[in-house]
Amino acid sequence: MLELNWNIGTPTEEGTYFVAAEYGPGTGMYEIMDWINGKWDCYPTINVIAYLSWDEFKRQLNIKWPGELPVFPVREVQKEDDSDFREE
Repeated sequence: MLELNWNIGTPTEEGTYFVAAEYGPGTGMYEIMDWINGKWDCYPTINVIAYLSWDEFKRQLNIKWPGELPVFPVREVQKEDDSDFREE
């Protein structure tokens, strides 16, 4: 079983997080929840015990994108031609 490196406490930035939510003694589940105005957007009886940002969640699970990712050609950055530049 994979163990995630959870954040304990509260987030410093508003956003949507993957959380471990406790509903009572011995009951809980994983949820997607918003942190807004310094509190979790949920019923007062729900206790969020840990959270992960989406970037942390994705990075820790090392999730592969479904299918193939498109490959875009790398554009060369053209240097400006300064041969016409003159100082007066």
